[in-house]
Amino acid sequence: MAVRKKRAGNRKPSGDLIQDIAPAKLSRIVRAAKIKAVDPNLGTWVGWLRLRGILNNLQMAAALRWAALVGQYDRVQGMPRRSAKSPSYELGFGGNGQDNRPEDVEFVKAVKLEYCGAIKAMQEIDYRIAPLVTEVCLDNRSPAYWEHKTLERGLNLLALYFAIKV
Repeated sequence: MAVRKKRAGNRKPSGDLIQDIAPAKLSRIVRAAKIKAVDPNLGTWVGWLRLRGILNNLQMAAALRWAALVGQYDRVQGMPRRSAKSPSYELGFGGNGQDNRPEDVEFVKAVKLEYCGAIKAMQEIDYRIAPLVTEVCLDNRSPAYWEHKTLERGLNLLALYFAIKV
C-alpha cells in the first residue's frame, strides 16, 4: 500500500491546508481591477454582462446609447434625474449639474422622435423588452438568467435602430 505525502504548508488545527488567498477572493480582486482600470461603464450590470461574455460589443454599445438617449429625453421633458443612474445616462442628461431644459427646438424634437421611435420598435417585437432594457441599462438591475435572451434581443434591436456598426 502506497502512502501519499502531505503537501507542505501551514495547517489549521483540523489538519487542512491554509490557503494564502482563497480562489473566490482572488477572482473578486481580478474582476474589481478590470473594472476600475478600464471604464466606469464596466461597473454597471451591462458592463458585467459584457465582461462575462453574455453581451457582445454591439449590444453594449446599444445599451450605452439607450441610456444616453433616455438621459437626453428626461432632460428635454424636464424630469428630475433618476436616483440610480448609469454613467451614460448622466452624460445624456447633461452631466454638469444643470437641470434646465435645452432651448434648441430642433434638438428637443429630434430627441423626442428618436426616443419614441425606439420605444415603439421595442414594443412591436415584445412588450417585455422596453422595461427590461431600461431597468438593466439605467437602473442597474441584474437581469435574471431567463431574461438574458430577451435582453439580447432588445439590445440587438436597438443596435439596428441606432444603426450602430462594429
